[in-house]
Amino acid sequence: MRVLDRGALLGGSGSDMRGLLSRLHIDLVPCPGVGSHAGVCGRVRRQIRPIRVVIDEIPAWGLDQLLTYEPHELLMLEAFGGGSHIRAYTLWYMEWAGQHRPLPVPLLF
Repeated sequence: MRVLDRGALLGGSGSDMRGLLSRLHIDLVPCPGVGSHAGVCGRVRRQIRPIRVVIDEIPAWGLDQLLTYEPHELLMLEAFGGGSHIRAYTLWYMEWAGQHRPLPVPLLF
C-alpha cells in the first residue's frame, strides 16, 4: 500500500492528479479499445488494465472520474495491490465520516 496524505498532496511535485498518480508509481496509459473513448487505464505489473477506483467510499467509473479532481480537494490518496485499486478521500467526506463512522467498501482484487 502506498499513501499520499494532505501534506504530500499539496507539496512537492505533481501539481495535478496525473502527477500525484505517478508519485504512487501508477503509469497512466490509454485503455486498449476502439476509438478515443476507451478511457484511461494503468500499467500494473507490466499489464495494461482498468484500475478500480473508490472515491469517498463510492465506486467510481474509473481513473477518468478521479482525474476530474484537483489535489487540493483531497485529504488522502491510497494505492493498493501495486496500483490496481485506488481510494481517494475528499475533505468534505472525511469531515462527515468523523461524525458518522461509515464502514469502508471492501477491496476487490
